[in-house]
Parts: sequence; C-alpha cells; structure tokens
Amino acid sequence: MSPKGKPGKVLGFVLCRLVIDEAEIITIAVHPRFRQKGLGKKLLDAVFRYLYQQRAKVLFLEVDENNSAALALYKGLGFHEVGRRPGYYKTDKGHSDALIMRRTIQQKD
Repeated sequence: MSPKGKPGKVLGFVLCRLVIDEAEIITIAVHPRFRQKGLGKKLLDAVFRYLYQQRAKVLFLEVDENNSAALALYKGLGFHEVGRRPGYYKTDKGHSDALIMRRTIQQKD
C-alpha cells in the first residue's frame, strides 16, 4: 500500500499463501510512522476479499502473545486463538509464546 500520488513509497504490505482452501498470513507490516491509521485493517480486508474470491475456507496466522496492537486488530477482525507455540519468540526479556489464530473466510458447502 502506498500513499496517493507517490508511487514507490510503500507504507505496508501483507504476504499470504493459499493451499487448496486454507490460507496463512506469512507476514504483515506497516511502516512505524503510519501505524494506528487503519492501514493494517485495509491490508487484511484486501486479503479477505481475495481469499473469498479464491474460495478459501479459513485463514491462519501467528502472532507474539505480547503484541497487543496486532492482537487487538486480529481479534477485532474475527480471529481467535486455536493454538500456542511456547517460547517461540526470543525477546529482550526472555521468550514469549506465539499464538496461532484462525478466522473463517467462507462457510463449508
């Protein structure tokens, strides 16, 4: 996503993969100066539309349990925790868990 009129200036991106009817967000990032402005939600909304068109059923992602901004975004968009990877992320304070989250894209036929 780039600002209007400024081609080449990337403010954020999302990378996901789709295998048959299950998708996974590999990474999502928004430039630090442009966070808390709705760009992450816009990026995810675009992913949801694409995955819906591709007939994906579910979308998974992993997030650090201490990333409160990301967790608020994901929970607000309908993701819920379905698993945990203990001590997955190394932090300044030791290790933290990775939360595995899931969201339905389409109901099963």
